[in-house]
Amino acid sequence: MIRVYGVLRIALPVLGFLLGAVKVFGHPVEVATFERFGVPDWFRVAFGVLQAGFGFIILFEKLQLAGIVGSIGLLVVAAGLMANSGQVLLAIVPCTGIATIMLFAAARKRALEAKSADRKSP
Repeated sequence: MIRVYGVLRIALPVLGFLLGAVKVFGHPVEVATFERFGVPDWFRVAFGVLQAGFGFIILFEKLQLAGIVGSIGLLVVAAGLMANSGQVLLAIVPCTGIATIMLFAAARKRALEAKSADRKSP
């Protein structure tokens, strides 16, 4: 589980940053997706900034919990928007992201417990 934590601790910020940047810079697929949701363009940009930001703070152990909670919140919003706009099957994508972040959270907990046990042992 500690290896999972190590891998996801790097992979999640990279994914969060890249996927957020794609939204911020207005990739045509993202623009079309958010248009289907019926939200204003600034919402796509704000969503991308938050996605990149939450991904970035996952790099820092003391801020990881905030990044985990924020990222899951964004993915719940994304799944809801997709389901509400008739893209129910596509909502599997953010749900997979939620599952991955929850795996990261569990691995993080294990890693922190192991770290704490190492400090307590003589």
